[in-house]
Amino acid sequence: MSDREGIVVRSHGGHYYVDTGNEVVDCTMRGRVKQRRGESDLIAVGDRVRWSPIEEGGGIIEEVLPRHAVLSRTPPPPRAPIEQVIVANLINAAEALGDRQDGIIEVTTSRDKEATRVTVCIADNGPGMTEEVKNRLFDPFFTTKQKTGGMGLGLSVAYGIIKDHQGWIDVDTKLGEGTTLQYHFPAARSKA
Repeated sequence: MSDREGIVVRSHGGHYYVDTGNEVVDCTMRGRVKQRRGESDLIAVGDRVRWSPIEEGGGIIEEVLPRHAVLSRTPPPPRAPIEQVIVANLINAAEALGDRQDGIIEVTTSRDKEATRVTVCIADNGPGMTEEVKNRLFDPFFTTKQKTGGMGLGLSVAYGIIKDHQGWIDVDTKLGEGTTLQYHFPAARSKA
């Protein structure tokens, strides 16, 4: 097995999601990991890490690299902002489902009859949100994930990205039933 490198983009419950440039890999760590000043059991979002794949899927973090380290591969172009919004929403939905065996995340796309608007819909059957949480969902620095390292920037940034694309977001949520986020955009016009 070869070592691989990437950047920790999210951590939750002992899992570290490492962006390799091509995919996000769910990694864990066994005991302590090598760092510039010895060993540590602390890994933070933004850390560059070296990890090894495991047979069950995912990987094990072996080492935290110095922040100024250069990865041994050419980094890919940055993700498009809309892709970042969709990936972040999928991660949030997966975290909301937790360890549920019957968890479902459904992604659908549609357009209106006049073909002037397209919609991307992401729905889950997780715990849903209270009305108070729903009303603050897009507030900067509001988070329900204080214990797991949430900073409350995800959906406020997503809102700005969608708005920059002349779109809007609808939220439908019911406690105990799940949450649906719909991203609406104007349809691209053909240049023909």
